[in-house]
Amino acid sequence: LVFVPAIVMVLGGGRAALRRAHPAHRVEAVLFAVATVAVAVLVFAPPGLEEGLAAGLSRLPFVLLLAPLLWGAVRLGAAGASFSLLGMATVALWSSVA
Repeated sequence: LVFVPAIVMVLGGGRAALRRAHPAHRVEAVLFAVATVAVAVLVFAPPGLEEGLAAGLSRLPFVLLLAPLLWGAVRLGAAGASFSLLGMATVALWSSVA
């Protein structure tokens, strides 16, 4: 459910759209990716990284994950929302396995 929308966006002309994009939009896409992963790492911190963990999760609220999700949906469209969910799910799975 998380991988398919991102794959469809890439195969549906995502690479060509990225090549045609203005350099400022490319920089925004990179900042978006970094912010998404950073927020997800803060929320889904693996146990042992900080002292204030409760049940293996950071005390930061899950609502913080909405900021990059909304940024991606509004500024980058469906592709931004899809890749935001993919990044968050990947970090969540990684932190639960670690």
